[in-house]
Amino acid sequence: MTKKFCNQKEEVYVSLHGTTLQAKLGIDRMTQEEPHKGDEIRVSATIYLPSYRISAGSSARLDNALQFGNRVSLFNEELVEMWGSSHSEEPWRLKSEIVKAKTWKKAFSDARLLLCRELRKLTIALESRSTALKEAELDDEETDETMPNSQNDGETEK
Repeated sequence: MTKKFCNQKEEVYVSLHGTTLQAKLGIDRMTQEEPHKGDEIRVSATIYLPSYRISAGSSARLDNALQFGNRVSLFNEELVEMWGSSHSEEPWRLKSEIVKAKTWKKAFSDARLLLCRELRKLTIALESRSTALKEAELDDEETDETMPNSQNDGETEK
């Protein structure tokens, strides 16, 4: 007996390290590629990142905490204010890649791997940023220097 793979869509929400933000990862079943291109089937792998709107009707802008610029690229686009495209109804910035394979099961599997690999880039950047802040605070605690006393013309207080 042949088992039919029948996933049409998958969505998962992922907490972003060191923030109160969540990303959404989605995979949507599409169609078989055009006959002149080949016989493989296609799915769309989409990353949705949180954003905000300056005013009603304006394009959503990527959340400031995720604007890493040229330090991080997802789907070959730097994480800047207008990364990807704006979702028309919800405050997301999103970007998709098409994944092709011989079977739906393989396409969904490859799309999951692609999404995880891309999101890992952002996770590493967020972890690095969080670690840098913690280390900066530790250095401040370990510093033994004193501030100059403004009343003593540059002399330090003991």
